[in-house]
Amino acid sequence: GDKITVTIKSEGDVLENAAPKFTVKVDQVLKQDLTVTLSNGDTVVIKAGTTSTPYELKAQGDDVYKDGQIIEVGVDNATVDGKSFENLVLGDKAQVTIGDTLTEVKATLTVDKTTVTE
Repeated sequence: GDKITVTIKSEGDVLENAAPKFTVKVDQVLKQDLTVTLSNGDTVVIKAGTTSTPYELKAQGDDVYKDGQIIEVGVDNATVDGKSFENLVLGDKAQVTIGDTLTEVKATLTVDKTTVTE
């Protein structure tokens, strides 16, 4: 059968309080919706007559205990109406670096003048 190539591309690195964004693409226009299964278990649909769809992960959040990290998402499979392609080529994983936002943590200690007699 004809070769179909499905890829995922990062839209760039983000800080931990922003959502990582990707674009999932197919190399040719199809007459039916293409369901793409990603390596993290999520699925996206490239609508018939188009060649790409956006994909966004949830933002990590500004967490003072959690540093930045690298996230990789790949394409595991692509089907039309549940049917697999004979000659499906999957692109490399896309990578996003989540940068740490530096947030100052302040702790306050208060003491009163109460005395304890034992």
